[in-house]
Amino acid sequence: MDTANWKIYPQNTALQEELASTLLISKITAQVLINRGITNIREADFFLNGNFNSMHDPFLMKGMDRAVERVLRAKRDNEKVLVFGDYDADGITATSVLLMTLRELGMEPSFYIPNRLTEGYGLNQDVIKKSKEQGFSLLITVDTGISNFKEVSFAKEIGLDLIVTDHHIPDKSISEAFAVLNPKQNDCNYPFKELAGVGIAYKFAMACLGNSCSEYVLNQIIALAAFGTIADVSSLSGENRILVKTGLDIMKRNEFPWISELIRASRLGRKELTAWHIGYILAPMINAAGRLGSANCGVNLMTTRKREIAEKISSFLDRENRTRQAMGKEMMSEALERIEKTINLEEDMVIILSENKWHIGLLGIVASRISERYRKPVVLIGSNGKGSARSAVDFNLYEAFKYSEDCLKGYGGHKSAAGLTIEEKNLKEFSERMNHYGRKKLYGKDLSSTIWADCQINFKDISFSLIEEIQKLEPFGTSNPEPNFISNDVVGESKVVGGGGEHLKMEMQQESFSFGSIWFNFKEEGGFKIENNGRNYDVIYSPHINTWNGREEIQLKIKGIRGKRL
Repeated sequence: MDTANWKIYPQNTALQEELASTLLISKITAQVLINRGITNIREADFFLNGNFNSMHDPFLMKGMDRAVERVLRAKRDNEKVLVFGDYDADGITATSVLLMTLRELGMEPSFYIPNRLTEGYGLNQDVIKKSKEQGFSLLITVDTGISNFKEVSFAKEIGLDLIVTDHHIPDKSISEAFAVLNPKQNDCNYPFKELAGVGIAYKFAMACLGNSCSEYVLNQIIALAAFGTIADVSSLSGENRILVKTGLDIMKRNEFPWISELIRASRLGRKELTAWHIGYILAPMINAAGRLGSANCGVNLMTTRKREIAEKISSFLDRENRTRQAMGKEMMSEALERIEKTINLEEDMVIILSENKWHIGLLGIVASRISERYRKPVVLIGSNGKGSARSAVDFNLYEAFKYSEDCLKGYGGHKSAAGLTIEEKNLKEFSERMNHYGRKKLYGKDLSSTIWADCQINFKDISFSLIEEIQKLEPFGTSNPEPNFISNDVVGESKVVGGGGEHLKMEMQQESFSFGSIWFNFKEEGGFKIENNGRNYDVIYSPHINTWNGREEIQLKIKGIRGKRL
């Protein structure tokens, strides 16, 4: 039995009717579109049928003219250009996009990605100084740089031109950079603000290349932009939806070495590739190298045309990811044991743990899982006083760190994810300060998770045609979640399946309509069993078409079950 809140989106029957009759879709699918922010026929048509002809002109982005002019001048004068990226999948794909773009222009760029463990996030003066000494005259950042005011100023002082491309929210203008590409900066009129770092790199690439790009490189760049956008958990709306939808199709159709070998190493099938598979299976492989050491191999994988090199790197990344998973599992187990022994979950609103042996590259992942489990903000601190914080509830970590900043050597981030550096002697006071802030902001609030249902339906409404309509709304992800529905007064029987009995398989019936269903990882919800005892249940689920031995059948993927009193 799950403990989450169930909520149903407000129903707009008038707009349902209009969308359904005009677009020739069911009212159920029409309501799903409404729940995704669609308010009229034009927006619905863009959501369903938008393509690259619907994309905005990249030169609408502030600074694009100046950035393109500088790149073309570097090409003309045969200058040395360095691309500086971040070590996550967004930064790795963005770096790869710009390297391919500059090579397509006939240039020979280099790249640099800082080591997470020894250098940390963002630009640093040592790299800038060495770049100048090595003869580079233009440095382009991707997915980073918007907050590196001192470093940008230093680059200008020593005569190194710097183009910043970043999607993070700027605190203030970086006036000393040669050009800044960020749709979130002040006075930028670019219509779509939610591009990932790789999305901005893609726009920059299109502006530089114009119509002179080969089909192979264009498809590569689109596929990389889709991969990085999914990996960064960016909103799958607007231009991101077009990029991801098109990129997924390209990845299914084309034998690019990097995606083919990632799929092989992960044991996935190409035909089943979805945004979920990239977000939860392939992207973690790319992230693994950067978490445990150097992310350079990710760029080398994504830019090579040699299959044997791609095969070797993909196999290495698979091993690194498995190592990361094992280390993360051990860290999670240790943290949970510490929580049960040392944390007062009734009193402490923020969970704070410190262990010098914990790998700093894994702190964020484990903190996120703990926050989801306990529905509280979590701060984990590892070696050298470096830590990561995550919050699955409505709590502003950045503001909490600001409240406690005199305890910290440094901090940064945003509402739901942040990082910090702290000296051991300040840990006790920091914990007290954070929990004082947490009690002010969270005490008395319902912190349980919420599962949103698009509407309430009966089993008789479920059909292959409805599911096929829903499939047209893919790819699913942030801002476009997989649709959920609630059905009431359901009966059925269940049995546990899976090696550890972690899943629940059920046959569910409402009136004369019945469907097979599966509840994955139901043990995490505390365990549950349906018995054929005449008791009725309410169920929240998403319907799917399951293919087995060449036969298609409807299957419900259960998200939660609630019993009713007899």
